[in-house]
Amino acid sequence: MRNGYGTGWNATGLLGYDWRDIPLGIRLDLGYDRLKGRSSVGVTGDIATYTANLDGKLWLGSFLSHFYGLAGVGASRVVGYGSIYGANATSPTGTYSTTTPPPTVSSTPTNTYNGTYPYGAPGMATSFSDAPTNMNWHAGGGFEFGVGHQSVFIESRYFHVDTKNALGASTKFVPIILGITFH
Repeated sequence: MRNGYGTGWNATGLLGYDWRDIPLGIRLDLGYDRLKGRSSVGVTGDIATYTANLDGKLWLGSFLSHFYGLAGVGASRVVGYGSIYGANATSPTGTYSTTTPPPTVSSTPTNTYNGTYPYGAPGMATSFSDAPTNMNWHAGGGFEFGVGHQSVFIESRYFHVDTKNALGASTKFVPIILGITFH
């Protein structure tokens, strides 16, 4: 997505538990990411991902202030916003609607989105209810600094969403999250 989409914003809610005596934790998070299309390379629509994830966490340092790594799996929906997605999009095999499957991987790819999606994403869902649920995996790390009953954290993860069947390529992104947690 680095070729077709620029920066955006993210909202994430988390519920987790870190054990005090061992450097392990678990976490459930729900996220929304919105990335702006880069019109300079022909992407005039935005993209949004909705994610629900279960993470394992391994931390190094004290209970209140520590570096941590996390990895997990989840479910995602990828939705396109803008005129370039949905019905009447152009594919290597002609024009078709969102109910028609995208061209097979053996079709000749085009560079409509500067390599972001090889077929220009004509099968991109344009609403949350129409978007298929795809599996994701992710891994990353962060730093948490705690004082009293709250902590400030910064983290980043590499997300890989399996959208190959619908869009011709996997969706990949790396959000950077700054947040507050309460203990």
